[in-house]
Amino acid sequence: MSARRPERGVRFPSGRAVKAVAASGVLAAGLLVGGAGDVARAQEPCSEPYRPLASVDQSSGSLATLPEVPGDDVFIEVSDLVQGAVGPLDSDGDGQDDEIGVQQLGSDPATVTRGDGTLAFSRSDAVVSVSGSAGDLDGDGRDDIGVIVGADLGRAQQAFVVPGTTPPGSYDPADVGIEVGDIVTPIPDRDGDGIVELLDTTLTAQGTTLVRGPTRIVSGAAVIAVGAPGDATGVPALIEAPGELLGFADLGRALPVLLTGETGGPPDAPNEGIIHLIDESGDEAFTTLPFPFVVNLTSTFARPQVLAGPAGTFLALGQSERSGARAYLWRVDDPCGELPAGPATPPAEPGPDTPPAPGPDAPPAVPISAEATFTG
Repeated sequence: MSARRPERGVRFPSGRAVKAVAASGVLAAGLLVGGAGDVARAQEPCSEPYRPLASVDQSSGSLATLPEVPGDDVFIEVSDLVQGAVGPLDSDGDGQDDEIGVQQLGSDPATVTRGDGTLAFSRSDAVVSVSGSAGDLDGDGRDDIGVIVGADLGRAQQAFVVPGTTPPGSYDPADVGIEVGDIVTPIPDRDGDGIVELLDTTLTAQGTTLVRGPTRIVSGAAVIAVGAPGDATGVPALIEAPGELLGFADLGRALPVLLTGETGGPPDAPNEGIIHLIDESGDEAFTTLPFPFVVNLTSTFARPQVLAGPAGTFLALGQSERSGARAYLWRVDDPCGELPAGPATPPAEPGPDTPPAPGPDAPPAVPISAEATFTG
C-alpha cells in the first residue's frame, strides 16, 4: 500500500456534491444499489490492488444489488474542474473575449479573432480547443491559446500551446506553439505558483484502436518556459497515473484526487479493470478481480461514484453492455476494512405517515458482512 497523507485539508470546492440515493433498489447514476446483494468474501490476504468488498451480476433479469452505502457522491467531472480553471479566451489582454471561428469544412483554418486582428492556423486538421484558453501560463495578462492537430482524423493527435503574444497572421501551430501532449486540458493550480496546470492524456494506437493513457499533470509555468516553437512533452510531470482519466474526487484533502482506469488482459478482450486513486502523495489501485470485468458499452469505464459518509468512503462502479452488467464496491478509506453494518440511512423524522417503531420483540437488524457468500 502506497503512503497516504493522514491529515485532512481544506475541502476542494467542487460545488456539485450530490446526495447519494439511499432508497432500496434505486438506480443511481447507472448503478443499482440498495439491497443486501451478493457480497464477496473477505480479502485474505489483503494486498494492492485491492479487491472489491462486494460485486454483483446485474445482467438482464437480475435483481441483485450492491449493499447500501450512505454518504455524498464527491466525484468531480473533468468539465466541472476545467470550468473553474480558466475563463473565456482573451489572448490579447484587452478585457474582451476573443472569437473562435466556426469551421464549416475540415479544410477551413482554425481562427481566433481579437482586438488586434486574427490568428489563423492553416493546417487542415487544426482546431482551437473547446475553451480556446490554455490559461495565462506566464502571468503576462494574456491567455495562451490551446490548439489541437489531428483531433477528428481517427488517429493520435498533438496538442500545442500558442503564446498569447503571437501576433495576428497565418501559422502552422508547430511553428509558433509548444507541443504539450495528446489530449490537453487546463486545470486549477496544484503546485502553489498561482498558475494553472495542464492535464495530458496520451493516445496510443493499438491496431485500429486508440488506447487512452497514461494521464499526466504538468506545470503550466514549466510548459510556457520551454518557449515557442518548442517541445514540452519531456517536462517532468507533477503527477503521472496509469490509464485514462475518469475524473476527480474530493476526499477532504487540500487538492482533489485523480481517478484513472486501465484494463488488464488482451486489448480486444480485457478481463480486469483497475481504478487508480492518485495524487502527489501516492497511488492506490483497486481491481475488479476475481470477478468478471464487463467493458462498458459507450466507453471502457462508466462514471464511478465516490461515496463519502460517516460509515467511511467507498468507490462504486457499475458497468454494462448489451450482454451483461456488473457492479463493484470497494472501500477507499480502509481498503482492507469491512462493509458498513446496520441500516444505510438514519431513520426518518417522525411524521403522520411514519410507521411505528419496532417493538422489543422484533428481530435485530442483520448487519452487512464481508463474510457473506458471493453467488453472483
